Amino acid sequence: MSATFSKEEIIKSSVIYYSNGDIVILSLPDKKNVVTAHKVDKIFLARSSLVFEGMLTIPSSDEEEIYDGVPMVRFHDEAKYLGSFLKALYDFRCVLLMLILCI
Repeated sequence: MSATFSKEEIIKSSVIYYSNGDIVILSLPDKKNVVTAHKVDKIFLARSSLVFEGMLTIPSSDEEEIYDGVPMVRFHDEAKYLGSFLKALYDFRCVLLMLILCI
């Protein structure tokens, strides 16, 4: 049986939230106990990182949490950092700009 997390405690990210995504990544709760959800694609994450690839190959459990119809994973990162990280993965222009600014 799947566990479902209360949607009232979760807000959809304004940075990264794709309606056709197949996994939701949750941030740490903020000071108001609000969690930000980032809906993304497993295949894109797996291709971007060996860590994600390994994480996503672990079989899901019967107690898997669901949000917006897909599995969700809790990360130990604040929403602003998690959103920036995912945006950099999805938008190569962000990475290019960071490299240019660091030169």
